[in-house]
Amino acid sequence: MLRLLLFVSALVFGTIAFSIPGVSIKNYAPKEKITVYANELDSVKTQLNFKYYFLKFCEPKNHNTKNTNENLGSKLLGESTQVTPYIVQMNEEGDCQKLCEVDFEPEDVKNFAWMIEREYYANLVIDNLPAIYKVESPSGAVSPHVGFPLGGKVEQPSTRKGKEEYYINNHLTLKIEYYKVAGTNTSRIVGFTVEPRSLAYKNTTHGYCDVHTKVGEFAEPQKLTKGKVFFTYDVKFIESTKAFGSRWDTYKLLGNEEIHWWSILNSFFINLILTLVIGYIMKRTVGNDIRQYNELRTSEDIQEDRGWKQLSRDVFRPPGKALLLSALIGTGVQVGTMFFLTLVFCCLGFVEHSYRGNLLTTVLLFYTFMGMFAGYYSARIYKMFNGPHWIKCTLVTAILYPLINFIIFYAINIMLVFEESSALDPTTILALVALWFGISIPLVFLGSLIGYKKQAIQNPSKYNPIPKFIKPQPWYLNANVLCLLGGLLPFGSVFIELVFIMMSIWRHSFYYLFAFLFAVLLILIITSAEISIVITYLQLCNGNHRVWWKSFFNTGSIGLYIFCYSIFYYYTELEIIRFSSIILYFGYMFAVSFTFFIFCGTVGFLASYWFIRTIYASIRID
Repeated sequence: MLRLLLFVSALVFGTIAFSIPGVSIKNYAPKEKITVYANELDSVKTQLNFKYYFLKFCEPKNHNTKNTNENLGSKLLGESTQVTPYIVQMNEEGDCQKLCEVDFEPEDVKNFAWMIEREYYANLVIDNLPAIYKVESPSGAVSPHVGFPLGGKVEQPSTRKGKEEYYINNHLTLKIEYYKVAGTNTSRIVGFTVEPRSLAYKNTTHGYCDVHTKVGEFAEPQKLTKGKVFFTYDVKFIESTKAFGSRWDTYKLLGNEEIHWWSILNSFFINLILTLVIGYIMKRTVGNDIRQYNELRTSEDIQEDRGWKQLSRDVFRPPGKALLLSALIGTGVQVGTMFFLTLVFCCLGFVEHSYRGNLLTTVLLFYTFMGMFAGYYSARIYKMFNGPHWIKCTLVTAILYPLINFIIFYAINIMLVFEESSALDPTTILALVALWFGISIPLVFLGSLIGYKKQAIQNPSKYNPIPKFIKPQPWYLNANVLCLLGGLLPFGSVFIELVFIMMSIWRHSFYYLFAFLFAVLLILIITSAEISIVITYLQLCNGNHRVWWKSFFNTGSIGLYIFCYSIFYYYTELEIIRFSSIILYFGYMFAVSFTFFIFCGTVGFLASYWFIRTIYASIRID
């Protein structure tokens, strides 16, 4: 049965690996058309995405504004890619070309003003490269930003304060960097920059900017008012020596790479030292306990058992609500396997970050197919606890965690519909339900069936019918205190990385150091396991044999710290101004915190169980 489990898992891995697109290299011949796409409109102030044509922008001649190249992950993220009418041909430059003429109605003006006030950015894409807008600070430093602003506020004289006026960026300069492929007549695009401007075209013969007009002739901005607005653009090609493989370096600089590297290395070495210290202390202390205990057992002197040795007939007693604990452990194994495999695929380059939604699609597929492991391990643990309701345990394993997340996402989706933001369409929701009920749940039952057919895990000793009395515990071994202390160190081990991940999600920057994230995941697992073992050992030494749920909650409390940090991050780093955006932010952060609660709780339980089995198997029990 285990061979069947491994075979199916290998088949699934292969299927996912071949279904994820790799890096496609596009060579453009001279005068070949380059399609300009538009992604969603976004803002760090609202966190609500809107489709590009939610505003009255210029549309293609065929009015085909449907979304293109969407996968499940991009739909769940509210991302959309639509075709724009910009005409760009390789190595063909153009000055002041007319895009279109738009007649703004009062509703269009209202929508533009609402988004300009909330600092929305438009996002154009060429050859899978998002447009970069270079912002110059008062000190003269230039920093890149993904996307470009829709417009801004018109400076008001002191006599007209209180009446807001806006201008719209209706002219774009598209700068495309390329390098020529040796031995061919083709080129590859390695950079894409946009320079937006607001220009009121009043002095032209035809009422719009033509090829004989210079942009510099118009200094007055185009005010956002009812009536006709002309949209124009320039195209500039710049030959570069940048290699195709390094064309994403500009976007990587958005994440402060140097600070990121030093922070991760610092966290890694601190945790490595902590691992060695705790490992040495535990090995020496526990080793002396076992050696002294076994020496007394071989001598003629009979002494009363003390410390953790006296709990050999109680420590393996099944906990209360063993079914729920078993289901949570199975889910934790499923989530942990999903984390591990996703990061491995990212490090190996199977998941290309330039493909929108690829990462989330990979996460969903791995979680779905890892349902077999969830069912298998929940069944093994539940059978060890002598649980009689294996079908109920399997159902809880298959439904509990996905149901909580589905309720959160569906509630947020309903809110997005009322906000007219990018919400999930019914087909996407049906696809999620199909993955859940059509693949994940059957795999959970298959894994559970395999697990239940195996012989129950045999512990080193049996437990007495009547549990041993637990004496009052010191304050520092109180369950609430241990819960708070147990999650503190694991949270500290991932704190720096969490800052960068939060920045990439809520400040719209790029995250790319997946190898370091994989190292941090290993640090988190090791730290959680060590803390769980230490706390379990302290409890056993003080005569407390009820450690199963405590071992889960002690390290699982990292979820509480993550959620508390999300509150701190909201007040210190974000400028969210809408109630619906607040609900979206905290809804997603609760889902993330709950996921880490289950994952780290499972690591803590398994580490404690391994430790208890090891030490009690090392002593002679009469």
